[in-house]
Amino acid sequence: MTTIKQWLRITPLDTMFFKGSEPMTAGVDHEVRTVFPPLPVTLVGAIRTAVLGQRNIDPYQYTGDGTDDIVRRYPLLGTPDAPGFRLAGPLFAVTVAKGNEVFFPAPAHWHGDPKGAETRGSMSVTTAVPATSLLTAVRLSGSTTNPLWLLDPRDHRRKSLAGWWANAAAFTTMAEAGSADLLSLLVRKDFIKDFIPGKPAILPMSAFAVTEARTGIALEHPLRRVRQGHLYSSTHVRLWPEVTLLAGLSEALCPDTLDSDGIMQLGGERRMARYTALDGTHIALPQQTCNSGQWAVAVSAVPWAEFEAAGLVGTTRASGPLVRMGGWNMKNGFHKKMTAWLPPGTVVHLSGQQALPFGFISI
Repeated sequence: MTTIKQWLRITPLDTMFFKGSEPMTAGVDHEVRTVFPPLPVTLVGAIRTAVLGQRNIDPYQYTGDGTDDIVRRYPLLGTPDAPGFRLAGPLFAVTVAKGNEVFFPAPAHWHGDPKGAETRGSMSVTTAVPATSLLTAVRLSGSTTNPLWLLDPRDHRRKSLAGWWANAAAFTTMAEAGSADLLSLLVRKDFIKDFIPGKPAILPMSAFAVTEARTGIALEHPLRRVRQGHLYSSTHVRLWPEVTLLAGLSEALCPDTLDSDGIMQLGGERRMARYTALDGTHIALPQQTCNSGQWAVAVSAVPWAEFEAAGLVGTTRASGPLVRMGGWNMKNGFHKKMTAWLPPGTVVHLSGQQALPFGFISI
């Protein structure tokens, strides 16, 4: 079970850019996608980099002969290969005139009609259920061993709400009823005017952030002069003024390892963000209000290797496509191997007391 001992409220000072795994090489592609929300490993790297700067630790000493001494002084910093803490998130925190609200990734087995919600201001949400016994009864089988079944096939407009975001009240309502009409405000001005914290709500990514296309130039090294004819386009993300990010930490880093308030470099192009530490009980995860125990949802991206090691591959599961990401190994001075991640909102149906990887919570 995911236990959060401390939260970081992160407020970007400008746009954010989290590059995908494609190369930025002339002739390969001229558009660079962004991965948002960023993977937990990205935020972990930003936090560890902030620790190095605040504690005056030389990065080359940390990745070289001085690693052991530095880890003894700051065990939560961890080694260059493995941090001493885990991270869940990021989540979205919204502050409006009527109060505050936290939004979590909507489970991928929730289904609704987003187009219909544009005119009604609400969305009828239904939960898909395991269909193994149903299909066995009518002697049907397919390529999926443990499929999920939406019991209202007549409404062909329904689709998975993976990629949407729901508040804790929505989780409670769906756990009690299995289906409900949830507040869904798709127009930005209506969101600010009508949203009431505590009312079950499910919102798209556009309610929290907007994307901006940016055009950049290539530079010649080491003089950093502009290279003629080398342009690229990248997608930046800007949070709405009322929205901040929340990162849940498995250990209390502040104030001993990390300052309780400060600045960190977040994402690419040296974008900066301000952060503030909050107590672990400051944010209530959905399982604290509804704990049926049959389903578990990922509140952040989870490494496929950990999911596989937990023996959950054969379970009934719903999710979006896997996210594949690489990176740069500062110690070895070379690229990291590509790894696969289950996206936020991935949901699994539990048949017993299975151990869940960090990032999953029971709903």
